[in-house]
Amino acid sequence: MKWQEPTKAQEIGIEPEAWKGKCKNKVWTVKSEPWDLCGSEVVLLEGFNSGFATEYLKKLEG
Repeated sequence: MKWQEPTKAQEIGIEPEAWKGKCKNKVWTVKSEPWDLCGSEVVLLEGFNSGFATEYLKKLEG
């Protein structure tokens, strides 16, 4: 999937135990093109401090 910045994306995947209830259905702004990190395609999200796997994001239209 092509991720052009800025793109809006919603988290659809797993939530780490520490996040339970904090990020459910959160809409993020994608701030980078994807890159490979240990075999996973990741992007930078506004307000998130590291790469986030694109397989756990749903690209939003508009």
